[in-house]
Amino acid sequence: MEENNKVAVAIRKIVARFYLDNVWRGIVVKGGDAVFRIEYHLEDMFDYSVYPEKMEDEIKHFYKQVKIFHIVHESSGTEIKIVNFNKYDEPTKQIVLESIVDYGLKKGTLKRE
Repeated sequence: MEENNKVAVAIRKIVARFYLDNVWRGIVVKGGDAVFRIEYHLEDMFDYSVYPEKMEDEIKHFYKQVKIFHIVHESSGTEIKIVNFNKYDEPTKQIVLESIVDYGLKKGTLKRE
C-alpha cells in the first residue's frame, strides 16, 4: 500500500502527446478527446551492477533513479496500462495504439470480430 502512495505522489513529467483520430476517444470509457499523453516519474531502483565489498555500507548509495512511463488519456485522466513493452522505455505511437486496444478489449468498449 505504501508503495502505491509513493507512486501517486511522485511528480510526473509529460514527454509527448499523441493526437489520434477521434475514433480512439470512444475506447476510453469516459470518452472525451482523442489525445493521449506519455508521462514519466522517477523511481529509485537498486543497482545490481554495483557489488560492494561490504554490504554494511549505506545501501542508499546503490540505488539509481529510473524513468517509469505511463499512458494517460488527456481529457479523462484515465491511465492505460502499457502492453508488450518495457515500462522503462518511452512508448512509441504503435505501443500507445496497442495499449489502447488492449484497454478497450478489457473494458468492453471494443469487441473482437
